[in-house]
Amino acid sequence: TDEILFDGSSFSVGASGNVLHQLSSFRSELGIVDIFPEVTQKVVAEESMEVLVRGLVFGIREYFRTTGFKKAILGLSGGIDSAVVGMLAAEALGASQVLGVMMPGPYSSPDSLEDAQALAEGLGMPYEVHSISDLFIQMQRSFDRDSFLPLALENLQSRIRGLMLMTLSNQESALVLTTGNKSEIAMGYCTLYGDTVGALAPIGDLFKTRVYELAWHLYRTRGFLPKRSLTKAPSAELRPNQRDDQSLPPYDQLDPLLEDYLENGWSAEKLLKKYDLDSSFLRTLLRQIERNEYKRRQFAPAFKVTSAAFGIGRKIPISKVWN
Repeated sequence: TDEILFDGSSFSVGASGNVLHQLSSFRSELGIVDIFPEVTQKVVAEESMEVLVRGLVFGIREYFRTTGFKKAILGLSGGIDSAVVGMLAAEALGASQVLGVMMPGPYSSPDSLEDAQALAEGLGMPYEVHSISDLFIQMQRSFDRDSFLPLALENLQSRIRGLMLMTLSNQESALVLTTGNKSEIAMGYCTLYGDTVGALAPIGDLFKTRVYELAWHLYRTRGFLPKRSLTKAPSAELRPNQRDDQSLPPYDQLDPLLEDYLENGWSAEKLLKKYDLDSSFLRTLLRQIERNEYKRRQFAPAFKVTSAAFGIGRKIPISKVWN
């Protein structure tokens, strides 16, 4: 019989193309479908953000179950990325199994520490506070140099934090969750062996604007997420008054371009026409994406939630002459 054209694990489609029955996403469920005669069930559409949340939560839970680990560790900065990853991990593993580590440095704002603590306490997540300021000063003194480049000092702070997280990972027999998003990973706006350390990158296939959409959904449906984390300007806080838009185009302008280039496979010529950009600016931006492939090859695996995730969805050479 041709009554059923497709019978998948979550929904059944009849010969007319109507959905006969649909089960919940990312959870075990048993359903019985009467296909004679074909009767279309009234299907309640699931909110896309909630489906994304459940998919990411399911991925984290299954990753830990199949690797045999029970606990997770992540750095809580008070920013939006770590807040979202912390909430997803707490929902997947239970808040008591997720350790939040706050590592304020010389340029961290008091607000950031307050927001990180508010999130952990709201979720019921255990947390520790370890300042990196003294280590930062001591490590500079240990080198026989009069001065360092600003970039070296910024990355040094990030690597001290990575060292702390990995040490606690060994101590607690836990996996580190890295909190980088797809926009930062695309542009190389991350530090090898610093904020990139970890076993899993739950939001590594989500552009920054998508992370904000997800965060607002979590704020409305779960609470706990400090509103200030949602509204303040994104910053790595590695130098005085630093903001992401000093190093990158604003995310609401950058992300659509990244999506067209990385996921839709658009050429530079097509991008120039759509976005009315200066050609030299676009070439610089695309070159920055391509030359940072060496970082992405050393990055923690991310769940694939778009058409082209880094690593499993975008196979290109690590190094190449780019034109």
